[in-house]
Amino acid sequence: MAYNHGKAEYKWKLWKEREEKILRDSGVTEDTIEAIRFYDRQAFNSDRRYYERVQETDTYLDTVAASTDQAEPKTVQDFLDYIENQELFHVLITVDRLKEKVQNDVWIAVFMQLFLVALDKSIFRG
Repeated sequence: MAYNHGKAEYKWKLWKEREEKILRDSGVTEDTIEAIRFYDRQAFNSDRRYYERVQETDTYLDTVAASTDQAEPKTVQDFLDYIENQELFHVLITVDRLKEKVQNDVWIAVFMQLFLVALDKSIFRG
């Protein structure tokens, strides 16, 4: 529900009238009552500015949920397809390529070690 300034102001005035009646009946001076009224009015105006500009959370979440009809990415390529920032995209692509190169280099090193072990066994045992 949106903020209704007229309704809020009406409630605030009723509350202030009741409060000021209690203060007057208690013997508080008019200067003090006026200072309290001034302070409360500033607080009311501050709250009003906030509530007029704030969007309710459930409305915001409904809007976001309606705008995100995309399925979750299941693969790295799906994830990369969703990236809109070009700089981030290029960084991730570079990291992915470096990762693949490192994996290939590791596999080559492992294969070479196995080959050397097999060669060593065949030369010295053969």
